[in-house]
Amino acid sequence: DRVAPIDLHDVVRDVAGMLRLAGKLRRVEMALELGDEPLTVTVNRTRIEQILVNLVTNAVDAIGMDGTVTVAVRPTDDGKRVIVEVRDTGTGIPPEDLEKIFEPFYTTKGAERGTGLGLPVVREIVTSYGGDLTVVSNLGHGTTFRFDLPR
Repeated sequence: DRVAPIDLHDVVRDVAGMLRLAGKLRRVEMALELGDEPLTVTVNRTRIEQILVNLVTNAVDAIGMDGTVTVAVRPTDDGKRVIVEVRDTGTGIPPEDLEKIFEPFYTTKGAERGTGLGLPVVREIVTSYGGDLTVVSNLGHGTTFRFDLPR
């Protein structure tokens, strides 16, 4: 698990480009809210890419036919941490499912669409770097996954 300083803005741009090239964003818009100043964290780049691909893919699946996935990166008010948000305009997560989304292999997708949402891995990666992961969902209005990492 080789770590190095990376600018999260660069990682988000690269992942967005990769998902566009792979055709994963055909049905939805993807918006990036990035600042001008580098926001550097010391992590394994591949693991952060894995988090972003997972969260954006889940968001696209939640949207269905058309909507927007927004990825935002910003520093905390004290500047000691970086916040990354993945927001979607999907259907939201019902409360009874929200309690289960971090269970291994839990999914609301059909069997042909994979073995789970991948959220236990996302949480494990974030916490391994001293970060925190939260989710807020409003039925009919979408979901926001937010994680932070130390700078």
